Amino acid sequence: MLAATVLLAGAAAAQRVPFPQTDVYGYTAYEGGAAECAVQFVDISSSGTALALTAAGADPALDEGGALLILSQPFELYGEASTSVIVSSNGYIAAATSLAADGGDDFSNDCHMPAVPRGNPSVATAFSSLRLAALHDDLSGADPTGTGADGTVWHQYFASCPRLSEAIGDEACTVVLWHDWGVNGQSGAFSFEAILYHSSFEIVYQYGAGAPSSGYTAGIQSRNAVYGLSPYCYAPQTIADGALCFIEPRYPVGGPQADLFIDFTVDDLAVLPGGQVLYLVTAVNPGPSPAITATVSTLLPPELLACTWACFPGPGASCSAAIGVGSLAESVDLAPQSAVYFELTCDIDPLAAESTISAIASVTEPSEITDPDGTNNTSTLDLEVPIPVMLQSFSVE
Repeated sequence: MLAATVLLAGAAAAQRVPFPQTDVYGYTAYEGGAAECAVQFVDISSSGTALALTAAGADPALDEGGALLILSQPFELYGEASTSVIVSSNGYIAAATSLAADGGDDFSNDCHMPAVPRGNPSVATAFSSLRLAALHDDLSGADPTGTGADGTVWHQYFASCPRLSEAIGDEACTVVLWHDWGVNGQSGAFSFEAILYHSSFEIVYQYGAGAPSSGYTAGIQSRNAVYGLSPYCYAPQTIADGALCFIEPRYPVGGPQADLFIDFTVDDLAVLPGGQVLYLVTAVNPGPSPAITATVSTLLPPELLACTWACFPGPGASCSAAIGVGSLAESVDLAPQSAVYFELTCDIDPLAAESTISAIASVTEPSEITDPDGTNNTSTLDLEVPIPVMLQSFSVE
């Protein structure tokens, strides 16, 4: 209790932290109303499906409980894919497969995230789950207005989300809505929601009128509380702006970006007519977004004959084919920070003496990806083919 009191007192004196905010993993948080975080509340209280909360202990389910939600599409948080989540009565979502892993009864709005829960998790290992704290506090849906009407929790999947994501725009999403909820022991009801996008993995929290302006935590954290980001955390922050957006590092605002580049080298510059040359073609994706179905190609001159190639994907990359003949025109998949390697072997035309062999290698991004720097996507390599010494003529005076 003393530790909690000291934490609250210290946090109350804190100053508002400016946005955007970024954690070590690379997630960036924007506040509602910014160009990177539109406010567009999606009310599913009449169209969604109600979740039936299960009590985690002796307290009623509307006070300390949770519900298992099977997602229509996987959702990724901190690089981990989940097909189900636990929705808590206390305003958070845990990436877990059963109520045994997290019963939803963690009422402590831990600050700052990442943090090991110190409230009343149903099992000691509950913190091992990934967490999305939409409005984490000691909440209750039991008659928050004193009129006899309880709060509800709704969910709905949209193949085309009513609220466009900042990263991709039109994509699928799942909305979880706490409708007419309240802070335990206080009067007044409010609604808030979490929107999970299934392609960009953006996370958006949105808040209705009457939501508390302090005392709660809103943020995200990875499994075992390794990474985390909690822009709203005890301090004099406010959710009056109506929304909080978390952008996944692979899918920045404005659309996926991949700064692809090509490296084109040769094993030996001393080539001769009738000999053989080995080209090395490397396509690299520094990120931040994956480049799925990028194209690696070459433009080869007629002096290069009987060309064959082999593809060697690095970690996070894949080739559409392992070997082939002729010029390259291959589709590859490149995760962020990955590379793919081609070895291209060609014979030199025996009649190519005293010629310059110019070959070109390129990497082209897929249509849905923006490459911020296209100047390094193409490379030209020139080989000078001399006359073999045995064919050279000499004059003797």
